[in-house]
Amino acid sequence: MKVTFYRFGLPEEGKKTDPSRHLSTKHKLPWTASMESHKFNSGTVLSQQFAAKKFTVYHYVFLVQQPASIRISVEQPSALLHCVLEGNSEALLQNGNKLTLKEKSYQQAFYPKGDSEFNLPPGTHQWLFIAATPAFLEDFAENNTHPREVMERLQNASNQSHQLNSASIGYEAQHVIDQLLDLNPHPHYATLDIRTLLEKLFRQYLADAKLHPVQPPDEYAKLQELRWQLRTQPNAHVHTIKYISSKYSIPGKNLTKLYYSLYGVSLEKEIRDQLMKYAVFLIKTSEQTFEDISDELGYADRHCFTRAVTRKTGKTPSCIRKEYRENRNFG
Repeated sequence: MKVTFYRFGLPEEGKKTDPSRHLSTKHKLPWTASMESHKFNSGTVLSQQFAAKKFTVYHYVFLVQQPASIRISVEQPSALLHCVLEGNSEALLQNGNKLTLKEKSYQQAFYPKGDSEFNLPPGTHQWLFIAATPAFLEDFAENNTHPREVMERLQNASNQSHQLNSASIGYEAQHVIDQLLDLNPHPHYATLDIRTLLEKLFRQYLADAKLHPVQPPDEYAKLQELRWQLRTQPNAHVHTIKYISSKYSIPGKNLTKLYYSLYGVSLEKEIRDQLMKYAVFLIKTSEQTFEDISDELGYADRHCFTRAVTRKTGKTPSCIRKEYRENRNFG
């Protein structure tokens, strides 16, 4: 994928500058060895990428001072997951269709060989592109049927642009994107870490865009109800795999496999994480003693509760409550 800064200024005006001059905490980019910054008459572009065998991650921050455009050119058919983290813009695709790109949204799209143009109004625009090869989509499509449509269009070298549903970047997707943007990967583990995050993001996109893998309707409805209960009643002591399996009449192995394929997180981890989020909520906002919270959440005693909270958050319950109240009083 090649990005041309069209209507940012003439090519020779795109002088390289020191990226650190333009970076803020909000626009911190990962993989600093590949970071570049170019200043044009219309604004400044911060960019970098991480390339692996089966996928490439591109991150751009456009600091636009006056209306500008960019062109994205692909030399071979590509599947791009386009995450719009900041700013609203408009795309003109090869087939002549116009596409509005809204802030805090993301969309899986197929781009045939050729150019697409994006019009950027003044302001800050931050994008994350994930370009995947058919081989990567093949791996991902084993448990998720919808990426196969994009994969097949790639293999057929279609000459028509194609977009799947756009979705809002929710809490789960934002969490994965934040991890991607905060990476400082070790050379030996970078590809593995990023691949894992990308798989989570692809899976979450299927959920957010309502493109769930095809499952028996009754099982899918049951898991929707289960997820809602885990997130709204995390202190229920009956949230064990054995009890859930019996309640929903889904064998244990099928239950955990199905839950992971739909939501990209293991059921065991979901139970633990939601319980801990509720624990921190009670520590911060309630007047309950730590012994009472421990009993309510089903811990053996206060010491077990304290160890679990400290291990997960890096802070003791007393420290969490004290910091929260100090910040609230300060505000």
